[in-house]
Amino acid sequence: MTSKKKIKNKNISSKIKNRKKIKIKGEKKYEKILRGVVDHVNEDIAYIVCEKLNNDILVQKNNLKNALHGDFVEIFIKSYRGKKSFGVVSKIIERSKKLKICTLSEKKYIAKPAEKKLYTEIVLENADEFNLSEKSKFGVEITSWDKKNNLPRGKIKKKLGDIGDNEAEINSLILEYDLPENFSEDVLAESKESVKLFSKEEIEKRRDFRDEITFTIDPKDAKDFDDALSVKKTSNGKIEIGIHIADVSFFVKENSKIDKEAYKRGCTVYLVDKTIPMLPENLCNNICSLVPKKERLTYSVVVEMNKNFEIENVWFGETVIKSKHRFTYEDAEKILEEKKGIFYEELSLLQSISKNLKEKRENNGAINFVTKEVYFKVNEKKEVISIEQKKSLSTHSLIEELMVLANNLVASFIKKVSKKGDKAPFRIHAYPEEAKLLEFFNFAKTVSGIENFPQKSNNAEKINFILKKIKETPQEFLVNSVAIRSMAKAIYFQKSEGHYGLGLDDYTHFTSPIRRYPDLMVHRVLKNLEQKIDRQLLEKKCKYLTEREVIATNAERASLKFKQVEFAKKFFGKNFEGQIIGFSEKNIFVELENNIEGAMELNAIQGDNYKFIKKFHCVVGKKLGRKYCIGDFLKVSIKEIDSLKRQIYLQIER
Repeated sequence: MTSKKKIKNKNISSKIKNRKKIKIKGEKKYEKILRGVVDHVNEDIAYIVCEKLNNDILVQKNNLKNALHGDFVEIFIKSYRGKKSFGVVSKIIERSKKLKICTLSEKKYIAKPAEKKLYTEIVLENADEFNLSEKSKFGVEITSWDKKNNLPRGKIKKKLGDIGDNEAEINSLILEYDLPENFSEDVLAESKESVKLFSKEEIEKRRDFRDEITFTIDPKDAKDFDDALSVKKTSNGKIEIGIHIADVSFFVKENSKIDKEAYKRGCTVYLVDKTIPMLPENLCNNICSLVPKKERLTYSVVVEMNKNFEIENVWFGETVIKSKHRFTYEDAEKILEEKKGIFYEELSLLQSISKNLKEKRENNGAINFVTKEVYFKVNEKKEVISIEQKKSLSTHSLIEELMVLANNLVASFIKKVSKKGDKAPFRIHAYPEEAKLLEFFNFAKTVSGIENFPQKSNNAEKINFILKKIKETPQEFLVNSVAIRSMAKAIYFQKSEGHYGLGLDDYTHFTSPIRRYPDLMVHRVLKNLEQKIDRQLLEKKCKYLTEREVIATNAERASLKFKQVEFAKKFFGKNFEGQIIGFSEKNIFVELENNIEGAMELNAIQGDNYKFIKKFHCVVGKKLGRKYCIGDFLKVSIKEIDSLKRQIYLQIER
């Protein structure tokens, strides 16, 4: 499998003026006027992310021409040093339209941006129109930045509330990540009309599973049910599994107003206590959702297996179901543990099948990562009571394996019927870089005590060997986390190039069309296999939808961090045991026993000057040689909390 270049997580125009030469006084030669998006990494430098370049272009602060993070600019390359390109911004094509989240600075009518990558204060033109205090958070739009002025000018567009207030912080996240919260009246009106498409005539056209035992298994708080399952033993001794997925494509027609809005959003975003859906509520939580006791339209993958769980036949097509029961993961787990209860026989058979599927994937090179997930217990005021670790259940694996099976079978089918294998957005996961793998292996040997790997084992086998070795030890989640960081990022791509982590040659996303737009695209392809594909448009959509997924992930992480900060305020002055989970050049990152994560600044550790040694995953004191290594446990307390930056600062307790 060939490794693909990482797709840039920016919304960048593909228009580039190639090979236009210009002459600038004092310089001999300049090549290429390019266009790209500013990624301001620190106060002194920024990178310009250009879509068709392998490497970003470095620009010094004095060559930015007042461009800010997120602005779309024109740039020319000034010089090359090794593999690095150095450039100068020649023109700001378009200012980022995203509002800047700000607070008041100590100076009157001057705003201070909360975002780390904005390194300038802003002169407020309309501060008197709002009742502001030193605690206020508000959204500012940049209106101008003339060469004569030292600071840009802007207008307050929205007052958000006070720093640390739950609604203010959630609204800040929505603005910061440019999440489209509300649907337009036109989209809502169209969604109401689309529901009327459901009819008896449509039901009669479909393969009927209404009398079959079908059920859903989802989290306790789920409202949108994408998938349902059915399983039975047939008269000829075979096993028939039905993986039934909500037929969103029937209600959301391509290029409709709802469809365009869903594509713009890309996916549903799950903040800690707020969901921003991809589709209007009457679709995602009602007519498309596979709620129990209701007739629902589905698109199904029906798999026939023999008694050894070997696949003998697969059918794809439009179906109708009527779910008999809605399980939570915990409900289904209890029935399997007690070996009794509603649909125990069906659940038990599916569990056996899922275990067999997982074993086959692992034998084919799949990596069995274990991740730590937490959830927040909140009161009626949405205040955090505790942060709890989610328990891993066998029913999680049951659903995961059957969804992976469906996604794999659909991807293989689409690839087979496509002349060039590029009809749909595939989900690909490239082979990891050897250097990153070697770094991980060296780290894992240090933490786990492994000296040698099994002979003739490939990299996937080595990773699984490590993960099994540290299973249920204090280092388990840490080692898994470092292993995941050594992997390439999974992306949407216009061709099937395999999924390294899952150990599959073909993979796509088909099973969650209520909350992921790529799945909706795959459903449409399955329904119209003869339709010609605009390959350039498909490539563009794959890149954009990967970008939207990254934005959603970052927003969700930021909401988790805000809730951690809120919770941490209760623990000033208290000591905790913590485990070192990572480093940067300036910080040690520690996870506390109550699932709070914080940072210790190296220059704040008393008694020595510490330096980060990346190769050995540790920091070392220059004078006394004391080491703090990843995985080490130590006593810490909370030193400072910065609600604006969502940062928790720790200090070592001797």
